[in-house]
Amino acid sequence: MSSERNIIMDPGLALHLPMHELDGNSFMSKDAYGHLCTATGVLWRPDGRSFDGVDDYINANDPLSAVGGSTRKTLIARANPGKTNFSTIGRIISLQRLAAGTAFAIYASGNPATWRASYIVGSTTFSELNSGISLVAGQTVFLAHTQDGDSIRFQVNDTVVTASNAGTPAISNPANAFIGAFEENGTPKQFFSGIISEAYIFSRALTPLEVEQIRLATKWRYR
Repeated sequence: MSSERNIIMDPGLALHLPMHELDGNSFMSKDAYGHLCTATGVLWRPDGRSFDGVDDYINANDPLSAVGGSTRKTLIARANPGKTNFSTIGRIISLQRLAAGTAFAIYASGNPATWRASYIVGSTTFSELNSGISLVAGQTVFLAHTQDGDSIRFQVNDTVVTASNAGTPAISNPANAFIGAFEENGTPKQFFSGIISEAYIFSRALTPLEVEQIRLATKWRYR
C-alpha cells in the first residue's frame, strides 16, 4: 500500500480521517499533524462512521492552521447514503470560515437527491456543481471537489463535472472542518444520513491524476 503511504506524507494533506480506524468520541487525525477531532453521536462501524441524519457530526476543528489558507484546495470523501431523499441538504464534508461566511463543501441535495459540491462567500454561491448522479442507498461512492484558482472540478466515482471563471474565494484560517454536517452561527445543521468512510482535506489543488490515484489506492476496501 505504498501509494496510500505517499498520500499521507503529502505536505499539502491538512486532514486525513480513515473512519474505520477511528473509534471513540475523540481521536487524532491520521495525517502528519494529528488534529484533535470530536464526534457527537456518530457510531463506529468496520466500514466507517454511521451518521443518523438528525444530530450526528464530527468536528475536525481547524486543519488549515497547520498548512495555511489558499485559493487552491481539495476535499475528498467516500460516503454511503442511508436514504435517497435529502430535501434538506446532507453535508458530507464542509470546510468553512464563519467570520467571512466562506464555505467549501460536498453534499447530497434534492428529492431524489444527487451528489453536489459548491463554494460560497456570504450569501453568494460562486459555483454549485451538480453531478446529476442520483444517490443509491447502500452504495459507497468516491467524491472529490477541487478548487484551482477560478476553476473547480467535482468527481463522483469516475464521472467529472467542471466549471471555470467561478471566482476565487480564499479560505484562510481559522477555517473549521465538519464531517456529516454544516455549522451556522455556532449550531450544526444539514446532517447527513448514512456512512462516511474517509475524509481528506488538502491545502492544494490535486491534479486529476492524483485524485484518481487516491480513488484507486483505496477502492479495494469498498468492493
